[in-house]
Amino acid sequence: MNEPREINWLQELVKQSPLLGSGVLLILSASTGVVPGFGPVQQAWQVFLGIVGTGLVIAGVVLLYRVQYPISTPMPKQAIKETPSDKKIPVFSTKHQTTDIFVRENGLELVFKDTRYPEKFRKQFLDIEALQHIYDNGKIKVVPKSSRSPNWGVVTVGPWLNWLYSKEINPNPKGLYSRIFDAIEGILQRNNNQRKS
Repeated sequence: MNEPREINWLQELVKQSPLLGSGVLLILSASTGVVPGFGPVQQAWQVFLGIVGTGLVIAGVVLLYRVQYPISTPMPKQAIKETPSDKKIPVFSTKHQTTDIFVRENGLELVFKDTRYPEKFRKQFLDIEALQHIYDNGKIKVVPKSSRSPNWGVVTVGPWLNWLYSKEINPNPKGLYSRIFDAIEGILQRNNNQRKS
């Protein structure tokens, strides 16, 4: 007598909420291999829906994250306002690789170069809006250790996640943090002063 009630409950769940019901079926079929009351084709379909539902949930989480932390995109040369007073913050350097942050008039630009693989050259730009979000929410993090080498640490600036930094160049993590924070603060102050005038 117990089994029909369980089957009815499970079938009702699938009818009421296909994604949730499919998720339950996915868990049941993964753990037992059999779902009572469902034929093989119906069970396979529900498992498929469970996988699609899980994919949609993951996509939703990624989308929400990207709305909160917009992806920094390379900007065309003319959009990045370079000035003679641009400041370079060296971050990482080895025989073949360098990572530098350039303080531009209208944002921060991260430049990664690898002489062995020129196609891996990357530029990422954080505009005023992204910098304001980072500044307001404390999204700068400098961790003085890396699992890759005792000579490296890891720095995160908003959506620039886990970039290596050289302890040889930046022996004091607080110093690197301060240089990046001061650069962001300076860009935002200049931007605010320009808007006021």
